[in-house]
Amino acid sequence: MRAKDVPVLDSEQIERFWAKVQVGAKDACWLWTGRTGDNGYGLFKIGERMVSTHRVAHFLGKGQPGELFVLHDCDIKKCCNPRHLFLGTQKVNINDYVEKGFGPNMGHEQTGEWNGNARLTEDDVRAIRASNDIQRITAARFGITQVMVSRINLRKAWSHIL
Repeated sequence: MRAKDVPVLDSEQIERFWAKVQVGAKDACWLWTGRTGDNGYGLFKIGERMVSTHRVAHFLGKGQPGELFVLHDCDIKKCCNPRHLFLGTQKVNINDYVEKGFGPNMGHEQTGEWNGNARLTEDDVRAIRASNDIQRITAARFGITQVMVSRINLRKAWSHIL
């Protein structure tokens, strides 16, 4: 097995992996709900090794990525939908990153769903703002704090969402 190969998973590991993915419509982003690294990408433990979740998703949906990078068409770091993943070299990865306007002062801010550490989607934010429940109940439903619900409602957080 090469260093970047995804280890073969048994049925229990596969079940544990997909249990941490919010699988939706076939063309929607399927968001990782488990552990993430400092870079915002999902992490999944296989044996003693931590593997990026988009690499695992590609392996399960399309096959071993080998030495190639697994890239996102959707640019959502937590996305595990194999339909949104493709392989490329480091050069392809860098070109894709630059062409899409990422990088320092290149137009895309790491806000909202673009932020790899985001726990909410834009639809979640709209649902929070539309909720008539008390903030504590809304917070519990979305796995966030009451303070964050307040910040969302006051548009101090997720202010780019109408």
